[in-house]
Amino acid sequence: DYECPWKGHADYYDIMIGDKVNSDAAWSYPDPKPAAKQIKEHVAFERSKGVQIEM
Repeated sequence: DYECPWKGHADYYDIMIGDKVNSDAAWSYPDPKPAAKQIKEHVAFERSKGVQIEM
């Protein structure tokens, strides 16, 4: 768990690809503080853990 001083509490998620688990490779702020309200219901991905998003 992580508590950002201006965003609030972050929830971390594991990502599974096949049978491989990439621990804590994504996170979100389910109830961000008022200064960060625009990030509610968004998910961030950790590039340093090899996560690549293709759209």
